[in-house]
Amino acid sequence: MNHAGRPRFAALALITVIGLAGTACTSGSSAKLGGRPLALRSVVAGVKAMGRIDVTGQVVNGPKNGRIVGSYDYGASLANLTIPVLTEKGRPRAHYLARGKAAWIELAQYAGPQPKDTYASALLTRPGTKRWISTGPGLSYVVALFGAYDPATLADFLDLAKVAMLPDGSDTIGGASTDHYRAELTKTKPTVFHLRTVELWVNSKHEIVRVKLLTSAKNVVEYDVAHRPAAVDVVEPPPGEIANPGAVSQGLQLAGPYVAVTSGTAAGISFNVLRAPARGGLDCWRVESSPSFVGISKERDDGAHCLASPTGDAPEDRVSFPIDSGSGNPYELLGALLPAGSSAVLTMTDGSTRPFAPDAGGLAVYSGPSDPGAGFLSITLPGGQKLACGPGAVTSVADLSGVSAGELASQPWACVPPETAP
Repeated sequence: MNHAGRPRFAALALITVIGLAGTACTSGSSAKLGGRPLALRSVVAGVKAMGRIDVTGQVVNGPKNGRIVGSYDYGASLANLTIPVLTEKGRPRAHYLARGKAAWIELAQYAGPQPKDTYASALLTRPGTKRWISTGPGLSYVVALFGAYDPATLADFLDLAKVAMLPDGSDTIGGASTDHYRAELTKTKPTVFHLRTVELWVNSKHEIVRVKLLTSAKNVVEYDVAHRPAAVDVVEPPPGEIANPGAVSQGLQLAGPYVAVTSGTAAGISFNVLRAPARGGLDCWRVESSPSFVGISKERDDGAHCLASPTGDAPEDRVSFPIDSGSGNPYELLGALLPAGSSAVLTMTDGSTRPFAPDAGGLAVYSGPSDPGAGFLSITLPGGQKLACGPGAVTSVADLSGVSAGELASQPWACVPPETAP
């Protein structure tokens, strides 16, 4: 995480949860949502103006729970965070350190069965292996796993995703008055860490005092934020304890070689799509071409975007976008993983349509010139359920009116059921 500047949007979801226990709150949050949305840019500035902060909370998932403790120094770009990883056999703890553009993750040593949550699995390693991994600057893998524990990063992502945090009463926390804001992301898009509900308590200085989140995995996140008088201590791990010491940081570690999945030509440029298995049951997707392809998110220095296979109870969680062009590419490339038996129609920014049929592995790919760009995707799942997918706030063909391909190129894709689209 870049604590000094605006972080990149991460497409990986954070499926780790925090639930606060043992703190008092006088609630007045029974009012119907409405009123002026929270000014999230002011909140980002207010949190960073705090300088040094502590976050304290507890991970809760049914009977499972574990405490978190973290500290941030926004002025010096320092972070020191410890979180539990909830498993069937124990509550091992993972550790995140950052100093400037350098960051380190201490994986939790664990000998039991891997959790079903692939993102929790990404924070585990077997006993006897090197625990620390070094990550490169600005990698969305780090932001996705730890960003929701940083209130400034969380508020920044909510702002980037254009989430409207609406007033929901007021509460007294620690003897001070706060305004309570809430957003149901299922009514827009759950693209921010796959969150369903976001609640923020903000004081008169635009400082976040408390955070509460509900994820698509039905986990609850709640932690308190407080001023920290002492310096944040960050001690770099010894080189001998870091996996692959001396190598250029690769972020997420691969578990096998890249294999060619498909290839093609777009705007006269040949490209190859590659896939490799990665730690925690993830897959890393990379595009080879000359000039180089730039995706909207990357978790490795080789440009790969790494994510889990799309699964989940909600229809929108059964689709993912491993290939998503960022701005500045000489051609458009969009790849989606769809459930077997799905059909889809891709609408371009000029209103025309293109074929978008998945292959035997469920991967559908569109390639073509950068303008017109891919703008809206209508998907019919095998059971007849419909999904409306698009970059940023696009949830219908009508949303493409007056929008250029360049405006959409920097926004990540996600899906919602049409009946929940705004």
